[in-house]
Amino acid sequence: MGNRQTCTAAVKLLANTLRKSTNFSITDDITHHCFRIILPSGQVVSVSVPPDANERLTMETLGSAVFETALVGNDGNLMYSDELGYEDIQRFFSHADVCEELNRVNSLTLREK
Repeated sequence: MGNRQTCTAAVKLLANTLRKSTNFSITDDITHHCFRIILPSGQVVSVSVPPDANERLTMETLGSAVFETALVGNDGNLMYSDELGYEDIQRFFSHADVCEELNRVNSLTLREK
């Protein structure tokens, strides 16, 4: 199985885990290795399993993928916020770490004006 297919499988596994364990609104639109979450606070976060950071990922190791989160602005483009700790994308190494980060961002959300 190719790296992109493995990353897509890993991101689908993460999306399903988050659907079962959180009240976050997760879009059904999973494109390759990425999906978006609408937090209860209204903040949108993009979650991905980037192929370049998961070159050795296999179907047997999907749970140990490298995950990235990024903030999404009202215009649909990535945005950055020093106040939320997003001078750049953030990287995580487990489903639990991603979930913890989403909860953290949800509690600190700054709304765009």
